[in-house]
Amino acid sequence: MVNAMEDTLSTRQAVLWVSLFELGSSILFAPAFTTAKAGQDGWLSALVAVALHLAVLPLFVAWGRSMGNRTVAAYMADTLGKPLGRTVMLLLALGFPYLTFILALRNLSDFTMSATMIETPRSPIMLLMGALAACGIYYGIRAIGRTAEIAFPFVILFIFIIILSLIPDIRADLLLPFGERGVGAIAEGAIPLFGFPYLDIFMLLGLRPHLKNKSDFSKILIGSGLISGCIFVLLILFTILTLGGDLPSRFTHPTYFVVRTISIGEFYKRIEALVSFVWYILIFFRIALVLYLSSSWIAEAIGVRDHRRLLPPLVVLAVSMANWVWPNVTYLIEFVNEWPYYAAVVGLLLPACILAIGRWRSRPA
Repeated sequence: MVNAMEDTLSTRQAVLWVSLFELGSSILFAPAFTTAKAGQDGWLSALVAVALHLAVLPLFVAWGRSMGNRTVAAYMADTLGKPLGRTVMLLLALGFPYLTFILALRNLSDFTMSATMIETPRSPIMLLMGALAACGIYYGIRAIGRTAEIAFPFVILFIFIIILSLIPDIRADLLLPFGERGVGAIAEGAIPLFGFPYLDIFMLLGLRPHLKNKSDFSKILIGSGLISGCIFVLLILFTILTLGGDLPSRFTHPTYFVVRTISIGEFYKRIEALVSFVWYILIFFRIALVLYLSSSWIAEAIGVRDHRRLLPPLVVLAVSMANWVWPNVTYLIEFVNEWPYYAAVVGLLLPACILAIGRWRSRPA
């Protein structure tokens, strides 16, 4: 257990943790998101999504500078007034990081039940990962930052192995013709990836008070965005080069499916367990971050001194709610298509409005 004042992250730890956070969940779905609209140009949609992500970073860098050494909740209270600020903070905590926590748990159970442990009940899977994340948070986010330093090289190594293993099956002609569906389709294909995970960026402000060097916040956002963006583009590109532009959108987890097609020399095959291993690492860091933000933001909003007291009830409640968040895969597809617009309001428009109010209130008389 670490003292709150000593619970800090180095710039390196933050970059690696945020990179893993951005890859979590999305890495399995990204090829389906982009190819559904853009077809074989889905990799171009991924490039557009990364460019959009980098384009909105100045807003959150400005937010960070306005915060100074304050937390997000303290800045909101100073900007909107304590009663309104705390109310908005509570609603935001429940409607963004905690909702994301619930959705991540459901993604975890859906993938596990469909790919690795088919007959395993849903709730124990989610409860186990939620408890693991809560245990890590209890011992401090510095512990999770150090774990990210250890896990990140292995994640990159395994992703590199997966990409190399796909090379014998790639066909360059599957990328042709370029721009068949038009620029509009490429832009549409970028929206889901931009919304999930890149519009989650507002939540990363919750880590800023824990940075050893707060002036590096912009470097963290840019560095993590470029790392996750490169991985998204490469995985989507190689998925299209292997399956074509239409097939990936027909699968819920196309990244997992494409790895199942690998067969080299009749002895190197069935390495999809590697994808599962990588994804479980990624989803842990995503779940840990949103659970930490949920507990700390809610605790500040309602006046609880130690946010760790909220971890057990938040995990149990989330497991219960995750069972009902969507009834089937068809509803999940519709949900994914609508999520970017919700995230744009909560994670982009609302922060912009609050920042504008803060700037207006701090102007010289």
